[in-house]
Amino acid sequence: MTLRDNAESFRLMFANNPLPMWVYDLKDLKFIEVNTAAVAHYGYTRDEFLAMRIGDIRHPNEAPRPPADATRQRPGLQLTGEWRHRCKDGRVIDVYLVSHTLEFDGRSAVLVAALDITERKRALAAVEQSEAQKSAILRGALDGIITIDHRGRILEFNPAAEAIFKHRRKDVLGRELATLIVPQGLRDGHRQGLERYLATGESAILDKRIEITALRATGEEFPVELAVIRDPGSDPPVFTGFVRDITERKRAEEALVRLAGIVESSDDAIYGATLDGIITNWNQGAERIYGYRAEDVIGRHASLLMPPDRPDELSDILARLRGSERITNFETSRMRSDGRQIAVSVTISPMADAAGNILGVSAIARDVTERKRLEEERETLVAQERQARTEAELVKQRLAFLAEASKQLASSLDYRSTLTKVAQLAVPALADWCVIDALDEDDTIRRVTVTHVDPSKIDLAAEFERRYPP
Repeated sequence: MTLRDNAESFRLMFANNPLPMWVYDLKDLKFIEVNTAAVAHYGYTRDEFLAMRIGDIRHPNEAPRPPADATRQRPGLQLTGEWRHRCKDGRVIDVYLVSHTLEFDGRSAVLVAALDITERKRALAAVEQSEAQKSAILRGALDGIITIDHRGRILEFNPAAEAIFKHRRKDVLGRELATLIVPQGLRDGHRQGLERYLATGESAILDKRIEITALRATGEEFPVELAVIRDPGSDPPVFTGFVRDITERKRAEEALVRLAGIVESSDDAIYGATLDGIITNWNQGAERIYGYRAEDVIGRHASLLMPPDRPDELSDILARLRGSERITNFETSRMRSDGRQIAVSVTISPMADAAGNILGVSAIARDVTERKRLEEERETLVAQERQARTEAELVKQRLAFLAEASKQLASSLDYRSTLTKVAQLAVPALADWCVIDALDEDDTIRRVTVTHVDPSKIDLAAEFERRYPP
């Protein structure tokens, strides 16, 4: 059969077909005819098409394919596959070609119909990219990501989920979620919740963030944070859960609660402040020691605690803390809310973040007023005792001197010799030097003896007497 046998029928079918179509010579590959859709789709005029070969509309980067020729046997209908074509305006389109051999004006020719699949390929590429991104997210996510179907069977189990639950992905795919990671006591509730959603569309956990207990493959139960969503467009519904192991966070929270309890119940004043000295927290010990309630001081400057005679102490302390210095057991004084000044021992530390940046300060203060009073009393008592011992020793020395002097006076009639011995007893027991003068019958004063701890000073005493007689 030739096109000439039914030219009118072919012309109508060819010219009005919504798909771009053309006929090319199988020998020289030149266009013989093109339809209106081809002209509109590619942007070339009919005359421009008829002046070109089929290779002229192919993209230059298109991989070369075996050339067609009239001598090679071809099937009547051929699906020639996907090609990249270039339009007149430079646009590149993807097309799927279907060809059929025929005779046209006595020449071996090929009729080609082109289906533009550019948008379909773009959509497919977008889907593939989305799937690749999804796969990358699943692999790289720090949270466990688990997908289940409407029967509760596991469809996806990412590496983070493997690490959290100690199950291998290949071992859990297709198995019921409840039997693997839900503790025994919660399984019935999990299954009932899924059934209720399928029946009513209502869920207590969907699109919410909750904390719940989960189960590892080892049998260990542990706390997790869970958020569950229904995958958009899934029917029957598919659910994806995002799971985070919060074991360490819970431990840290419990430690903070314990620490807060210790701080709040401490007898010491414990409070925090910014590097500018603004008070940020204030425990009961601080209320008791300083007399201020927390609501009265939080937000105020710590200078309200400083005595008037220490105007620069706080600024000096804050400067040292900014330099990361820790101040320990610093004894000073502070003011109470009632105006009384108290003695305190203070330890002040800089508070830094993980990067070492100083964010604020914490202070621990202990009222040492009573201790200071007792120390002062003790020092007074010690001084009094020392004075009493000294005085007692002096009395003892005096008594010993008197006893020995009496003995000397009684043992000799030579008063000059006796008085010299008495003077020698007095030095150095009672004094550094001793002078004894006698009053004669004519009322004149006569030097009897001079004794000094340093014998060389005796002549000095004699010279003093000569110059300044009594």
